[in-house]
Amino acid sequence: MNDGTCLNVSDGFRCICKPYFKGTYCEQIDIVRPKKHSGYFPAQDPKPVMFATLIATIATFVCCFVGTVVVQQMNAASQQFEITVESRQIEEAISCIFHTLLLHRSMGKFQYKEEGSFHISTLGTEDVDCDFINLTYVRLSSEELACMLQREIVHFLDLMRTNDVASVGEISIEFYEKRRRNWLFGEESIPWEIWMVHVNVVKPVTEHQHCLMREMVGESLTDIVLSICRSINRPMYLPKMPVQSELSLVFDTRFSDVQPYLYQIRHKLDHLSAAPSLTTAFQKLLKGTLSL
Repeated sequence: MNDGTCLNVSDGFRCICKPYFKGTYCEQIDIVRPKKHSGYFPAQDPKPVMFATLIATIATFVCCFVGTVVVQQMNAASQQFEITVESRQIEEAISCIFHTLLLHRSMGKFQYKEEGSFHISTLGTEDVDCDFINLTYVRLSSEELACMLQREIVHFLDLMRTNDVASVGEISIEFYEKRRRNWLFGEESIPWEIWMVHVNVVKPVTEHQHCLMREMVGESLTDIVLSICRSINRPMYLPKMPVQSELSLVFDTRFSDVQPYLYQIRHKLDHLSAAPSLTTAFQKLLKGTLSL
């Protein structure tokens, strides 16, 4: 129509709509019983629709991102160990396991001559005699790395000692690499190997029980160290050697004399599980003794 009106016939009604400066003014006429139904219908604001679409897009992206991280953690190689110790043996037992892992998951410092060409410094090792466990193990002769690792283990030890309820804990060392994402999310940490240690704490009473624990924990740790060596000698995933500009995406460059793969230590306490009794713990040692 010339005046800009439009005619719509629907369900026995004729609707005449005219443009209005804030929307549309419509007159609705009943074709069967001529009666006008007029009213003002404001124009729809597109902003709420755009905002809802944006929120839905962000939610979808976050769900995909979280799902990707979970899948990556599930794909990381993992291995679990369990040890039964008395409180004073926790630090030495965890140190033995983690230093053994870092011995195999570290390299000397990279000395780059030019991009793509580098020299790797040699690593030194030293023997460590345990005070409360009948065991001597090998670790890297890096005081910086030893102090860094000790701080993490002592923190876990303090939590175990100060909590009277928890007699079971878990501590893990997780090796990961970083991958650069877009400017919004920065770098992404992707674990590729996880080693978990379940710690059960018992309380010997007599000196004889302390001596048995000293021997038993030493034998358990020997088995764990040998298991680690067997696992690492199998074909396993390792991040590819990076160029100089990407060195910090694969290796921990904080130390002056050693360069381990990027790692982080996690721990938690279990307040529900009960630690094994001394009888159960000593049975393992007695079985080994009787079989000789």
